[in-house]
Amino acid sequence: MARRKVELRQLVTLPVEQISAPAGNARVPRAEIERLAQALAEEGNAPPLLVRDNGKGQCTVVTGVPAFEAAMQLEWSELDCIVVGPECDKELRVIERLHQNHAEPWDLADALQSLKKRFGWTQAQLGLAVGRTRDFVANLLSITQIVPEVRRLIRHHDQGEELSARHLRYVARAPRGEQMRVAQRILEQTLSTKALERERRVTTLRAQDSNLIKVRALRPSGSGLAPRNSKEWRRYHRQLVTDLRRIDRQESLALRRAQSWLSEAKQRLRLIRAEANRKRRALGRELQSVRKQLLRVGG
Repeated sequence: MARRKVELRQLVTLPVEQISAPAGNARVPRAEIERLAQALAEEGNAPPLLVRDNGKGQCTVVTGVPAFEAAMQLEWSELDCIVVGPECDKELRVIERLHQNHAEPWDLADALQSLKKRFGWTQAQLGLAVGRTRDFVANLLSITQIVPEVRRLIRHHDQGEELSARHLRYVARAPRGEQMRVAQRILEQTLSTKALERERRVTTLRAQDSNLIKVRALRPSGSGLAPRNSKEWRRYHRQLVTDLRRIDRQESLALRRAQSWLSEAKQRLRLIRAEANRKRRALGRELQSVRKQLLRVGG
């Protein structure tokens, strides 16, 4: 069934006279403005700005200050804006800190979740509003699935070391009943996200490989499945010998397949590199030709 599209009612077009940059905002480098202005002129439009409605028909830019400055340089008369009222000041302050690289993952996740619920925005619309990708939003929203007691543990860890957003996503992926154990282990062992991803890959590969090597169930002495007479012991002996040989065959077959995949991957890598180098040389020659032409025409 097709997914229902959600209308972004807060998206409106405003005259630039009603929009202003935030007070005390760090000045955007002129070179960046020049570069962005050229890009906007070529595209003919700018991504929507997230703005705070100050009342009396005036709005302040929350995200997209460089684009706003570039549009002013181009003397555009109006811009697309996502207008949010003062009822969202708390969330907007968090988003401002995001663009200053000071946002804390929990606060940012809560702010995005609040905006999502308040306006019924999709993850793509949230990304549009805050100037980030849908995947960025989805990853952050996932950490809101961490149960409250685990969240309290992480936020009030006695060493005062809060986990990164990637750590939190790893905890959030665990089943709810396992999140406490996962979080405690990360905090106690100070595991890096690289170590966690490596561990996850090893676990996945081990699960896959355990399904490749198949043998019948064992019947050890002292268990209810143990053979009861000499005939059954001889049959069980033959089973073990057969299964040992089967393991050797399955291992050899799996190794040959893995080696074949590795050989194909290496061959593909060589082909990709060769094609990339060929196209890189062709583009380089064309670029030199264009530069010479620009010198002739004074461009």
